[in-house]
Amino acid sequence: MDILVVEDERNIASLIRRCLEAEGYSCSVAHDGETGLKLFDQREPDVVILDLNLPKLNGLDVCEQIRKSPKKDPLIMMLTAKTSEGDRIMGYTAGADDYLPKPFSPQELIARVRALLRRPRRLTHPDHRPLETPHFLIDPARREVFVQQAPDGERATVTLSPVEFDLLFKMASRPRVVFTRNQLLNAVRGENFVGDERSMDSYIKRLRDKICPLENRERYIKTHLRVGYSFDDAPD
Repeated sequence: MDILVVEDERNIASLIRRCLEAEGYSCSVAHDGETGLKLFDQREPDVVILDLNLPKLNGLDVCEQIRKSPKKDPLIMMLTAKTSEGDRIMGYTAGADDYLPKPFSPQELIARVRALLRRPRRLTHPDHRPLETPHFLIDPARREVFVQQAPDGERATVTLSPVEFDLLFKMASRPRVVFTRNQLLNAVRGENFVGDERSMDSYIKRLRDKICPLENRERYIKTHLRVGYSFDDAPD
């Protein structure tokens, strides 16, 4: 397992690295947000341990950019001295899977990493048959999505992150069925996901940004107040 640590306090980064390597994990370290993103692109780690207050690019921005990436979708642990409920919600909304406040014990850090790695990370699509709707072709074998954005136009490829793809496939497989936020989180993050269910709103927003027309953000993904979301691709 490859773990990326993005932490600007060098003594803390060094401590984390020693603890992880003692457990047999491969570990790389960055001391600012920009370098962290470059290492993520190069190494595609399984886990990212991410400080919130980073030079050059803060941890929330790094987290959001990782979640938008079509590359490997890692588990992300926020490690920060900010411990208020609002800060935790911001972290989960940006895409964090876990939130460990400073100061922390090395034993708890390792236990949290192990717990993260026990979570299933991706939906499985056993038949691998493409799913076709009036405007979409969703291919689970190739993990590709084609959408027709204009009437009588050709379908164009849409680049989705792994979580965005799984989320779209989950809903499109059962059109007009209303899924709660927790049901969707469990589907794309695993049944043992621990986090704020409102983080699903962030995933839905990013998915809508990629597949829905600007003039109608609920064209394909409907919001059901106080419940959740559904997929509905009615013909034009």
